[in-house]
Formats: sequence, C-alpha cells, structure tokens
Amino acid sequence: MKLVHLWWVDSCSPTDSGWQSTIGRSPSSTILCESIEWIVYEDAEVITLAGHLSYGAHDGTVNQCHGEMTIPKVALVKRRKVT
Repeated sequence: MKLVHLWWVDSCSPTDSGWQSTIGRSPSSTILCESIEWIVYEDAEVITLAGHLSYGAHDGTVNQCHGEMTIPKVALVKRRKVT
C-alpha cells in the first residue's frame, strides 16, 4: 500500500440546513480538503483512500481497511507521495 498526501475541492452546504431563499442569493463556495491516507484503489477516474489498515497473520499482508473515501480525480488539486 502507498501512502499519499492529497488536496481536493469538495462541495459544502450552508451551516443552517433549513430553507434557504433563492432571491438575491450569492453563490455557495466549495471547500479545500486535505488527507494523508493509504491508497486502496485507483483507476483513471477515482482514487479510494483508507485511514486504517489491518495486517493478516503478521506477515505484512494487508487484508482489511477501514474509513474508506473515494474522490473523483477531477476534484484533485495537488498530490504528493509520502515516503
């Protein structure tokens, strides 16, 4: 498994999740997010990260992960390999 440091743009909602006026509305903004996590899957369109790994039989083989999140690659702003 490879460890990666990613920055990406994500959507956000107003903190008041009740009814919002559409009159005189200003555009909502996006938020910049950052993660340092393990890559558990990657293809040309998405990257799936996990924050926790589990090793089987103490031989160094990763057999489970927890806390998965899939990010569309079009949302990536910056990527850095962690050594």
